[in-house]
Amino acid sequence: MGEEAGGTANSVPGEGAEGGADLVPPPHAGLATALAATESRVPGWSAIVLTVPRERDAEVRVEVRTGRSGQPQRAGVLAVDRRTGAVSSWESFADATPSRRAQQFLRYAHTGEYWGLAGQAVAGLFAIGTALMVWTGFSVALLMFRFWCQKRSG
Repeated sequence: MGEEAGGTANSVPGEGAEGGADLVPPPHAGLATALAATESRVPGWSAIVLTVPRERDAEVRVEVRTGRSGQPQRAGVLAVDRRTGAVSSWESFADATPSRRAQQFLRYAHTGEYWGLAGQAVAGLFAIGTALMVWTGFSVALLMFRFWCQKRSG
C-alpha cells in the first residue's frame, strides 16, 4: 500500500497521516478479538459465523450456535466492539419477536431439519409424494387433451 493523494491508503479522507489522525481499520481488524470474546462468552459453541464488517462499522456481529444445525433456539448473535473486544449485545432466540421466532422455526421445520434425520426422512417422503402427484396431474391433463383433440377432429 503506497501513498495516495491526501494521506495513506487507510487514512480517513481529508486528513493526513502526519496530523495524528486515527486510521480507519481494515475490514478484518478486530475479527480475532471478536472470536476470542465469543469463545470466552459461549464456551460450549458448535459453530461460529463471523460477519466481516464494513470499514465504517464499529462492531463485529458473530452468530453463535450451541446445538446442531436446525435448532434456532440454541443460537444467538453477539455484537463485539472491533477495537476493544467488549461485548456490546447478545441477542438470543428468546429475545426475538414472536413473528421472528416463528419464521426461524418454520425455516427449519419445513425441511424436517428441526427434528433431525427422522424429520428429514419424513420431509423427503413428502417431497417424493408431491413429485408423484405433479407427474400424475400432468399425465391426466395430457390424456384429457388428447381426448379433446380426438373429439374435435372426429
